Amino acid sequence: IATASLTFTLDQTVSAALVTITGADDNVPSTSTVNIADGTTTNDNTPVLKGTIGAPLGTDEVVAVYEGTTRLGEATLSGTDWSFATASLANGTHSFTARIEDLAGNTGTSSAPYGFTVDATVPVALATITSTATVTNDTTPTITGTLSAPLISGEVVKVYEGTTYLGDATVSDLTWSFTTAALAE
Repeated sequence: IATASLTFTLDQTVSAALVTITGADDNVPSTSTVNIADGTTTNDNTPVLKGTIGAPLGTDEVVAVYEGTTRLGEATLSGTDWSFATASLANGTHSFTARIEDLAGNTGTSSAPYGFTVDATVPVALATITSTATVTNDTTPTITGTLSAPLISGEVVKVYEGTTYLGDATVSDLTWSFTTAALAE
C-alpha cells in the first residue's frame, strides 16, 4: 500500500506594520478633489479612502478595508501608500477600518476608525437672484433673491462670483440676501 505525502507551511503570523487611514477623497463636483475630514459630511457617495502602512507588505499580504464588520475589499498599493475606491454608499453615517491580512487567514491590528456622513440628496429649492442693479458705486452691495421652496434642515444658499465661493446667504422663509465684502473697481 502506497501512502501519499503532503507538505505544507504553517503560517501563524502577519505583518506587525501599522495601517492608518489618512483621509478620503471627495471629487464631487468633479472640478476638484478635497479631503473628507474624519467626522464631517460629504456629498460624494463614491469617495476614495487612502492611507499608509508602516512597512512594505509580504508577498501573501493585503490591506483589507472594512465598514463595520463587513469586508469591502482589498486596497491598491503603491509602496507604503494605499487607496480604496468605495462602491456607491447610501446616505447616512459610515465608519471604515483597514488591516493587514494574509492568505493563511492571519489578521493584523485594525486601524483607528475613519468616518463621515454621506448626504448626496440634491436640494429641491432653486435660488434666483432678484437684484437688478448692473452698475453701482456701492463697494459692498447686497445681493437679494428668492427660493422656489423652503430649505430643509442643513441646507444653505451659497453665493459665488464665477467659481469663487463668497459665503452663505442669510435666508428668511423664501427670500435670501448676501452682502459682499469690499469689492475692487
